[in-house]
Amino acid sequence: MNNLIKHPVIQKYENRIKKIRFKKKKFILIDENDLTREYVFIVLENTKTNRFKVSAYSSFLFEKGMLINKYKTREEYAKIIVLFLNFIFFDMYEHWKLKDIENLKIEHGDYFLSQYAFGKLGKSEKSRETVQLAEVRLKAFYKWLVSKCNMKYISHSDFERTLFSFEYPSYVSPQRIKHISSKLFVEILKICDDYPNYRKLKLAFCLQAFAGLRGGEVCNVSLDKLQYSYTYHELSFFSVDLREKTRLRKDYKSVGGIKKPRIQAVHPMFLPYFRLIFEEHLELIKNSENPFGAIFLNRDQEAMMESSYNFHFKNIINILINRLIERGDSSSIGEAYKLMSGKINKHVFRHFYTQTIAETEITPNQLAFWRGDSNIDSSITYLTQNPEIDNKIKQIQQSIFTELSKKGE
Repeated sequence: MNNLIKHPVIQKYENRIKKIRFKKKKFILIDENDLTREYVFIVLENTKTNRFKVSAYSSFLFEKGMLINKYKTREEYAKIIVLFLNFIFFDMYEHWKLKDIENLKIEHGDYFLSQYAFGKLGKSEKSRETVQLAEVRLKAFYKWLVSKCNMKYISHSDFERTLFSFEYPSYVSPQRIKHISSKLFVEILKICDDYPNYRKLKLAFCLQAFAGLRGGEVCNVSLDKLQYSYTYHELSFFSVDLREKTRLRKDYKSVGGIKKPRIQAVHPMFLPYFRLIFEEHLELIKNSENPFGAIFLNRDQEAMMESSYNFHFKNIINILINRLIERGDSSSIGEAYKLMSGKINKHVFRHFYTQTIAETEITPNQLAFWRGDSNIDSSITYLTQNPEIDNKIKQIQQSIFTELSKKGE
């Protein structure tokens, strides 16, 4: 692999590299059954003409060990590698004059990671955990280069010790908020009722809080993937088929990922309340014209993408914080400051789901089944380190959904 991105020495090379950059590109293939397959490549692009060619560095993402990883994991590797390649070949060219990957040194990686750690690369200063992930990914790339190229300054023996040596940042990112109370969950659903643009998100939040779906999985839900049944006008079963990703948009864009392909059911405990939300949602979308049966739609009647879902969730949390502050009582203000003190994302609903069902599913296997986990490790964590929730199941059923139940009367 001696010809791996060797930059030819031509006249005015310094000017030439000013208009080219490595980039991460996503490619989506749709088969005859409308099933989608996502691939990520590293490309070299002319920023003036937008023309690009797939780089041989993409081969790293298709190595045997990488293929077992999910698309999102490979994408995270690609992000770091692209940032690194642009740094060593273009950003630092005046200092290093690096034109051939075979002349790469460990010191180049050290300097890149130090710049990355302290916010000189990327949007802001990184936490120690974020930098450690970048180090792991860059080390794997270095190891791959040694196995494929005639590296002049790096050998297999270098990996017998710690490869990089740089100072980790002391910055600690705001703690992620994992849990919300049943009271706040109901408040979020009330906000959806109060704002017409958010009414269709109630079902999305409930699929996470009552069935444990992840955000990207919610965006992949379509009518043909739903299975449910009624017994004496009561919802007795409801599940979502997440075994395959299918096309949901005319522009072929991916709406989000499915981390664990599976059929995921709403926990029976939630079915009486979930029915109200589901039937309300069907009424909201009954006149929608989406050829793929997507049930979460944007203004153009296209399937909602996870990025939009994130945006709407953050807006709703901001509305929630303002409402809590306006009430002025100590309890509400305390809840508001807690929300402002850390990072919160929509995954909090899946955590809410797990904490709630952990009160009834007493074995790791049971909990893993309802969470849709590949193994029981995550479930064991919840069972052994499950923080206190507001009340036990009977109290939760009585307090969480009082407002929802009234609508069915």
